[in-house]
Amino acid sequence: MEFLKQVEEKWQKAWEQAKIFEADPEKGKPKCFVTFPYPYMNGPLHMGHAFTATRIDVYARFKRMQGFNVLFPWAWHWTGETIAGASERIKQGDQSFIKPLLEIDGVPEEEIKKFVDPF
Repeated sequence: MEFLKQVEEKWQKAWEQAKIFEADPEKGKPKCFVTFPYPYMNGPLHMGHAFTATRIDVYARFKRMQGFNVLFPWAWHWTGETIAGASERIKQGDQSFIKPLLEIDGVPEEEIKKFVDPF
């Protein structure tokens, strides 16, 4: 595990020094905008999310290597109707929804109670 931590720290430092994640668009370069239909956080992430996110991430990086000014906003969606629906299921005591939160996501039971009012 220590080896992986060293690899992570090495590359984070290299990326920070190279300003890899800082935008510096050049005038006159072609533009490319990509987006990812971000998942709602009303359930656990799964390999389908990783598969889709990886493909669009690779595409964005490829376009940048081709000389494009690439804008790739990245986010997770934590609000909206799906969250209100999840809150309602918890309020009603729906164990098919609550049990995975406890067992798979590791959400403490005392935290689950706070989900009843997401707003």
